Amino acid sequence: MTHKYRLLQISISLILIISGFILARHFILVRAELDNTVNIAEIQKAQQELTELENERDKIELEYQIMRKELSDLWHEVIADDETQEVDILNSLEDTRKKAGLTDVKGHGLVLTINDKEGYDPYEDPIESLIHDQNIIYLIDLLADNGAQAISVNDLRVVNSSKIFCIGTTILCNKQRMSPPYIIKVIGPQEQMKIALDADPVYSKLQEAPYLVRFSYQMIPDLIIKAYETPGTIEKDIEFLNPVTESIN
Repeated sequence: MTHKYRLLQISISLILIISGFILARHFILVRAELDNTVNIAEIQKAQQELTELENERDKIELEYQIMRKELSDLWHEVIADDETQEVDILNSLEDTRKKAGLTDVKGHGLVLTINDKEGYDPYEDPIESLIHDQNIIYLIDLLADNGAQAISVNDLRVVNSSKIFCIGTTILCNKQRMSPPYIIKVIGPQEQMKIALDADPVYSKLQEAPYLVRFSYQMIPDLIIKAYETPGTIEKDIEFLNPVTESIN
């Protein structure tokens, strides 16, 4: 009888222990599911906020472009309606703005695309298989030496004050972060720039093994390169315009 009682006690103990493990496992699974639900909710909320911010950015960008168009139209109205000495000043200022890259430019040119080696492996591939700031600067200098009149990188206009440098695996241009592929637009003598690119030993080598940098270009007859823009550009334009309009009035 005592032996049977002990077996019963042992059996009950084992059942309780097993039940405890099952309950503990169930609790862990439920807790993990709740945590995942919370995380998913937070991610969805963050994604929604990001979408709203992107929409707001696009709205501001559109308003900004409209304001720049209105400002440009105002320039031409003042020049067309006034025949005094101030017109020469406005024309001179407009010419200076073009040379400084503050206006859109249209003409024949090239569109270059450069990108890291496809499937880049940091353990196997050389560092030269990645596009760095020096690669961009080298191309800009090469194009400038061969008659380039206007250049942009990922639609950011490059001017004398532009700074291009690496931040990790990305590149900063005009205080804006860019990632590959990098699209370089250039207006200038197409044939001369094409010959310079085809004969360039640096990029010829980078396209070969083991680097295998992706590089291509195409000739575009009517290429548009946007004006140089940074926060506060509109205010600066108005500051330039105010002294002239005040003297006209």
